[in-house]
Amino acid sequence: MLCGYVRGRCGVEGDGPFPGIIDLYGSVGGLVEHRASLLANHGFLVLALGYFGFDDLPKDFINLDLEYFEEAVNFLRQQPKVISPGVGALGISKGGDLALSMATFVPHVTAVVSIGGCNANTLEKAEGYFLIVVGEDDKNWRTPLYAQQAVERLEENGRENYELISYPEAGHLLEPSYFPFCSASFHRLVGQPVAWGGKMKPHALAQIDLWPKIQTFLRKHLENHSKL
Repeated sequence: MLCGYVRGRCGVEGDGPFPGIIDLYGSVGGLVEHRASLLANHGFLVLALGYFGFDDLPKDFINLDLEYFEEAVNFLRQQPKVISPGVGALGISKGGDLALSMATFVPHVTAVVSIGGCNANTLEKAEGYFLIVVGEDDKNWRTPLYAQQAVERLEENGRENYELISYPEAGHLLEPSYFPFCSASFHRLVGQPVAWGGKMKPHALAQIDLWPKIQTFLRKHLENHSKL
C-alpha cells in the first residue's frame, strides 16, 4: 500500500500538466501534509509520502525498502496531469537523505531539494539536479559538513548539477515562509527533546528567502527537462 496521497489542482488554474513532486518529512513520522498543500497552491502536483509511523508502515526508519519509494515515483509519474518524464523530490532532515537516495538509485527523479539532509549517498551516479540547503546553526547534526562533502564528491566526479544555499544563523527545521520558529521539540525516536538550532529572526528570514527559491528550482528542472 502506498501511504501518501496526491495533492494537486488546489488553487491551480487550467488543466496542467503540472510538475510532480514527492514530499518527504523527517523523524516526525506519520503523514505530514502542510508543505505539500502549499506547493499544490503554487502549481505543483504533490504526493505527500509517509514512510514510517503511519498506518501499516514500519514504526521506525532503521530498515527502509527503497522499492517503496520507487513505487511512489512510478505512481506519481502515472498521473495524467504530471509533466513527464521526470519528477522531483523535496525532503527535510531524514527526508532529505531519502530524496538524495531516490535521485541516485531510482529512475526518473530529476530534481531534488535536500534541506538539512545527510550526504551518505553515491551522489556522483545521479543524473538529476540538486538543491542542497544548509542552516549553519543546525544543532541536530553537522549539516554544513555534510553539504560540503556532498559538493566535493560531485565536483571530484566532474559534476556541476547542484546549487548550494547556506543560511548562517538558521537552524535545522527550515519550513515554508512564515511558519513558526521551532528551536527545540520532542524527538519521537530518541524519546526526549532535541535542539534544532537557529536564531529566531534570521531563521524566519531564511524561510522567506528559501521558499520561492525551492519553487523556482523545481520548475526550472522539471518543466525545462520535459521540453528536451
